[in-house]
Amino acid sequence: AGVSDLFCCTSLRVLDLHANKLLWFGGKGASLTGLWKLGHLSELRLDRNELQHVPTALSALVIDQSGTTNLQVNRLAKLRKLNLEFNKIKELPSQLGWLFNSVHTISLRDALDVHSKYPNASFRQQHLSLFPSLMRLEGKELLRELRCLSWFRAVSQGLHSLPPQTLDMPWLQVLNLDDNLFEEIPGQLAHLPMLWRLEMTKNKIRRVGEEVQGMKSLRELFLDYNLVDQVAASLYSHPSLAYLSLRYNLLSQAPLLSLSLSLEGNPLDSSQQNFGS
Repeated sequence: AGVSDLFCCTSLRVLDLHANKLLWFGGKGASLTGLWKLGHLSELRLDRNELQHVPTALSALVIDQSGTTNLQVNRLAKLRKLNLEFNKIKELPSQLGWLFNSVHTISLRDALDVHSKYPNASFRQQHLSLFPSLMRLEGKELLRELRCLSWFRAVSQGLHSLPPQTLDMPWLQVLNLDDNLFEEIPGQLAHLPMLWRLEMTKNKIRRVGEEVQGMKSLRELFLDYNLVDQVAASLYSHPSLAYLSLRYNLLSQAPLLSLSLSLEGNPLDSSQQNFGS
C-alpha cells in the first residue's frame, strides 16, 4: 500500500506522515490532487521528509470544462494546521495563497532549500521559519493572502528589528519572536490592532517602556530570560494588559503594576523575594 491509498480514508481529520523520507506527496498522474478527497482533514504533518515541491493539492491550478483556470478554494476548507518543516522545497508557489482562507498555522522552518533557487542570497541562518522566508523571498503578494493566519512564529532567526512587511498583516493575533537579538520591543507592533499575545523570550531587551502602551489589544507579554532592569510606570494604565512574565531578568525591584506578574529568577530585594512568584 502506498501513500495514495490513504486518500480512500475520507473521514481522516489528522494525517501525520512526518519522517517518512517522502520525495513527493499527493499522488501521481491523474491522482495528483487525491488529497482533496480528505474533506474533513484539519491537520497535515509532512515535516522531516525530502519534499522538493509543495504538494500539488495545496497549490494546484486546474482547468474546468469551460477552459477557465480556477483555484480550488473550498476543497480543503477544514484544514487548519500544515507542517512542512525540514524539507527541501525549492519555492513557495504564488498560488499557495488561497490555502490561507482556512489555515491558521503553517510551519515552514527549514523547509525551503533557498540556496538552490537563490544561490547568491545571503541569510543569517539556514534554519528559516515561515516569517523571515516570506519576508525575504515572497514579498507582499502572498502576505496579503494570509488573512486567516492569526499566529506567527519567528524563533531563532537572528532578527535585530521587525521586518516592515509584518505590518501588512494587521490581522495577526499572536506573535512569537523568541530567541532573537532584539534590544527593545518594536514600537511598530502598535500597528497590529488585533495583537493580544507577544512572546519575546531570550532576547537582549533591557527596558519595558512606553512602546507597549500603544499596543491597545495586548493582554499577555512574555519577556523571560532578557536583561530587563526597568519597567515603565506607564504600564499601570495600559488598557488591556493582564499578564506580564519577566522571569530571569535583572529586576531588583518588583514593578508596582495592577496585573499578574511572574518574577521568578530576578535578583529582587530580600523583602520582595516572594513577590509575583
